Amino acid sequence: MFTVLHQVVLRPLVLGDFFGVLGTTPAAGRTLRPEDDVPGAARVVMVSHGLWVRRWGGDPAAVGGTLTIRGVPFTVVGVLPEGFDYPRGADVWTPTIPAVPGWSADDPPGMELDLVARLAPGATPEQVALEMERFFREDPELAGAYGPDVAAVVRTLPEVVLGDVRPTVLLLFLGALLVLGVALFNVTNLVFVRAAGRETSLAVRRALGADLARPIREALAEGALLAALAGIAGGVLAVAALAPCPP
Repeated sequence: MFTVLHQVVLRPLVLGDFFGVLGTTPAAGRTLRPEDDVPGAARVVMVSHGLWVRRWGGDPAAVGGTLTIRGVPFTVVGVLPEGFDYPRGADVWTPTIPAVPGWSADDPPGMELDLVARLAPGATPEQVALEMERFFREDPELAGAYGPDVAAVVRTLPEVVLGDVRPTVLLLFLGALLVLGVALFNVTNLVFVRAAGRETSLAVRRALGADLARPIREALAEGALLAALAGIAGGVLAVAALAPCPP
């Protein structure tokens, strides 16, 4: 199988056990391994679930095929699970060293790196930032390159993935709560109006000496039925809203 991909939204170059650190399990094939990121290693690539569906229709035979990116062939070794989107908008992930022409361990090319790590139990991002700054200051080569005023910025994965979307999500959540409150207010008014309409019937029953427990039980049963139906309808709508859109 051979596919030419001329344009990619974002092609991050990863080092080491990137997917192992994130605990990612592929939807098909395997993830990139440390041995894929050494001089002389074959050029391999992982693709996003969305690209897999768009280009190959979700065919498992895509694993092992060739994907040509900007004239360079890569072997597809795995497909990432649906919903994996780090960095945001990426479609393919390749090891750094085989993807960079002329890579030399003695003189590696300059590039910006984003470090991805797991925090030790009990560690905080602030502690990690201080430790990184101390490491950069104590290493002679790094201290000479970055200077004594180097500052580390540590962000959690949700902060990186959501980014500036958090305020929008919060506003949408508050809007949903407002709509829910209005709906509850309207339903409460309807219940009170319905109860007021039964006041005459209850007064007649009371005057005739009838048992009032029965209409109360009927009202409670009716309310429970309406609540159950509303819960089921809400669950169905939630599932439909969260269902992934067809490619």
